[in-house]
Amino acid sequence: MAMNSGERVHLTFAHQEPDRLPVFEIGFNSPAASEILGRDAWVGIGGHVLSEIRNHMILEGRDREFRFKQVQDYIELYRKLDLDIMPVSVYPVDPALPKEIEDGTWLFEDKKTGTWSICKYERSSDMYVEVDSELATEGIPAFERMVKRLENEHFSLDDYDFLQIDHAVKEVGNELCILGGADVHFAGASWIVTFLIAMKEWPDLVERYLDAQLERTLLIAEEQLRRGVTLMWGGADLCYSQGPYFSPQLFRRFYVPRLKQITDLCHRYSVPFFKHTDGNIRLIEEDLLVGCGIDGLHPLEPEAGMDLAYYKENYGRKVTLLGNVSCAQTLVYGTPEEIEEETRRAIEIAAPGGGYVLSSSNTIHSQLPAKNYLIMREAARKYGNYPIAVRKSSEVLI
Repeated sequence: MAMNSGERVHLTFAHQEPDRLPVFEIGFNSPAASEILGRDAWVGIGGHVLSEIRNHMILEGRDREFRFKQVQDYIELYRKLDLDIMPVSVYPVDPALPKEIEDGTWLFEDKKTGTWSICKYERSSDMYVEVDSELATEGIPAFERMVKRLENEHFSLDDYDFLQIDHAVKEVGNELCILGGADVHFAGASWIVTFLIAMKEWPDLVERYLDAQLERTLLIAEEQLRRGVTLMWGGADLCYSQGPYFSPQLFRRFYVPRLKQITDLCHRYSVPFFKHTDGNIRLIEEDLLVGCGIDGLHPLEPEAGMDLAYYKENYGRKVTLLGNVSCAQTLVYGTPEEIEEETRRAIEIAAPGGGYVLSSSNTIHSQLPAKNYLIMREAARKYGNYPIAVRKSSEVLI
């Protein structure tokens, strides 16, 4: 008997076998989504959407219109692809006003606090990233000012817009698993060096920063849970291809107890929480996968040495694994046969017994052809029905 997505995902996170393998993506950038929908789709984190559409709509006082159109596009896209988990976002009611200081380069400045950042859009790659800020330029003094401001600011849930959650729960809450977000904060792209220096040299300041941010995060997370999200994730990257950005000792001090507070909150609402991080987690895997109480790990980046078979064997009864089909290589450059084979291999390794959700090894980014994603999706339907058929070793392609 066919299950709905909520039932399918719930059984998977309980390490039981549903009717078929759940399939999802944490995000689609606009190019592939637009090709699939046959029109311009306002989804993803690519610069076309954030720089050329959202920033202009913020300046026109139409940001809420953008948020509503975005969730509508996600609903149409995830329904059309018959995916099981759909992400939604919480936005500030009054976003920072952007100023285009040159083509594709935007300044965000708060006159009251003196804080500023600069984001740049690269059209060739559709990337939109923070390239400078007062935290990068001034270093620790600016970081200390930000911490003091966070500690003294009045915080209210009224400052945040939960429109996307409310609309998604109303429209597809009985069809799709609605994915909210909460995480322990890390640094912005431009000031990661400042943050890493502070972790070593000014640890008490980092503790204060993380605690001030966590207080807000927990309140926003609980509001999402109250409003009906049925799965939560944390999206801050903690690792690069060779290992964590910082030592296991610092991870244990700064991140384990705070991640545990987030997972404990989700569990009080009987909602699983999975952690996303690119890169190689081997040096912190026990603390992350066991000590934090998380329920899942995403995206298991193969180029960083994240071996799906190893994590299934060693942690597959503790955490649900999500991802591992390469969006850096196979889904971009692979032949249809190579894409199908890599998808089939991931399913055979991780899906038996439940505890696996198929997805790419990050997102469907702007350089990834829609036709290649659709091959992966079709392979999931072909090989992802339970019980999973596993080839004998003699049948595996070499």
